[in-house]
Amino acid sequence: MKDMRRRLHNHGEEGFREYITSMKIKNFLTEIGVHKDSIVERAGTGVICNIVGTGPEIEGIENKVSSIALLAGMNADDMRAKKGLYPAGK
Repeated sequence: MKDMRRRLHNHGEEGFREYITSMKIKNFLTEIGVHKDSIVERAGTGVICNIVGTGPEIEGIENKVSSIALLAGMNADDMRAKKGLYPAGK
């Protein structure tokens, strides 16, 4: 996963134009076993997926396992900042 992040970071795409990044993320998710039906596209290049946990059930709640939520920005805003369009991190 670390190598994937590095490859994507080294070839950043501008916001709402992350077509290659989006494709690579979807391919990566299917390669690690996420079912294609669990991967949804949003806003043109956004990727949302539901990865169902397989750990122990939460006590007192039937068929529920611990989960985490992850939000990752995938656009290259720092590229725009370097061009002087706006400050990095804004």
